[in-house]
Amino acid sequence: MQTPSGKSSEGAADPADVAPVAVQALFRLKSVPPSATLLIPCRGMREEDLASIKPAGTLVSRGESLVTEPIDAAIVPRAPVDGTIVGQELAPITRDVFVPAIRFEPASAENNHQQTTRLTRDQIVPMKANLVGVGGVELADRLAALGLWADRWASPNLLAQLRGPHRRQIDTILCNVLDEDPAVPLQANVAVDYPVEVVAGVMALATACNATHVLTVVAYSGPAECWHGLRAASADTSMRLIPLVNDYPKAHPSLVVHELTRRRIAPGELPSDRGVLVLDAAAAAAVGRAVVANEPMLSCPLAVHDYLRRKTHYFDVPVGTRVADILVPMTPNGRFELRAGCPLREVKLNGDCIIAGDELTIAIVPPQGGAKIEPCIRCAWCAEGCPVYIRPAALLDAAQQEDLYLAAQNGMDACIECGICSFVCPSHLPLLPAIRTLQSLQEGTRSRRSPSAEKAQ
Repeated sequence: MQTPSGKSSEGAADPADVAPVAVQALFRLKSVPPSATLLIPCRGMREEDLASIKPAGTLVSRGESLVTEPIDAAIVPRAPVDGTIVGQELAPITRDVFVPAIRFEPASAENNHQQTTRLTRDQIVPMKANLVGVGGVELADRLAALGLWADRWASPNLLAQLRGPHRRQIDTILCNVLDEDPAVPLQANVAVDYPVEVVAGVMALATACNATHVLTVVAYSGPAECWHGLRAASADTSMRLIPLVNDYPKAHPSLVVHELTRRRIAPGELPSDRGVLVLDAAAAAAVGRAVVANEPMLSCPLAVHDYLRRKTHYFDVPVGTRVADILVPMTPNGRFELRAGCPLREVKLNGDCIIAGDELTIAIVPPQGGAKIEPCIRCAWCAEGCPVYIRPAALLDAAQQEDLYLAAQNGMDACIECGICSFVCPSHLPLLPAIRTLQSLQEGTRSRRSPSAEKAQ
């Protein structure tokens, strides 16, 4: 394995010799009381599984399962706080994808705030001993039973990475503390608040996967407390800290994995298919609490960056909280739009989206659109700015012709949807939307050709 300096991991410099120049400020996560109604997602549950949800009117305690019996390979919904089950409905997660959800009414907000478990360093070694002989699939089942999941742009589907099947044995655990938007250091601040939990989660995964390399990547200019806290928490472990300059979109797994290991993640693959399990600090902390303290995932860190007021808010919110309920005290006057993650990705949100294991950064931006679209001037800025070296302008042509062969020839499958191409285009061409149109067209074609679809026909 190679480090950014090109040395093998065994011969790399000690992290103490390459400590980053940390200049960003530190922001503590503010605990948010539950809103009047929560919508707790039932991720991975099939339609027939919904019958196992406890009936409306059932009183449940914080952390209690909301289903009557375990569900194979599904994520068990848990009560974030004391409250009452009201019913079931469909609700959007932060990618605007609808999933079944449980409508839940918390008890009185007084004395009903989430109380996140705090771990100590002396719990890590016993935890590793207890995980000896536990494989990735069994650990995934344990995490799912505690309602834990993470599936976002910089931290792909954690449970799927653990369960496999893998094209290559996992030999590396990579905790990605690089933030998607370097100006909004949510992951760094999670690591500052919960360094022991992050280290415990990373080492739990390393033990279960029998990984020989355990890496945590931090931003070279991130909060100083992030580096020092993780370094102190991992002093007696095999985890290594590596500082990287976090230029957008460096946080994407395909880019950071290639820089550290020179392994390329093929289109449609998870990092674990190349032997690297990738997760962010928020997911690692949740894993640490789950494995050491049997703590379900009851809350999520959340950053809201207001581009209109140039201010960022950091929260710890109960799972199932609506975006609109978080924005009430900070909603700006006039028109605005919401985006998930970095605004360049153009992932639109609305106030009904719920916070869970999906995107954890929300941007409040001025209304988009209105820029006049001009003909392509063949300047090649989109290709020059692309971090994965595809040809966005050619993909726009492919989308207009609905030509998937032309799209494949110009690198559609390698796109990481960072949005840089649309941002730099002087003609304001809808390059990223065109690529997403092609991907939807390709997915529809695959669905029509699948054996199940043919059988249904």
